[in-house]
Amino acid sequence: MLDPVTRVATIYETFTSLRKQIARVASRIVPPADIEDIVQETFVRSYEAEMAQKIAHPRAFLLKTARNLALNHVDRSEHRLSDSID
Repeated sequence: MLDPVTRVATIYETFTSLRKQIARVASRIVPPADIEDIVQETFVRSYEAEMAQKIAHPRAFLLKTARNLALNHVDRSEHRLSDSID
């Protein structure tokens, strides 16, 4: 079993190698101005998850997290828009 420092290093290395791919995933869903926010939030959420438990497949976890964060971002934006119209 890997110690916490090694686990965090693994998630960081995986994140840095996938950063462009994570941005591409987000760019398909959110406006360009929001892409970097999604990328950064993906790292933060993945880091926190890795501290809580071992992530077996970091690449898949990071990409899925980015996709879900982008979808949630769009959903929240739509709710804000509909609330302001009401």
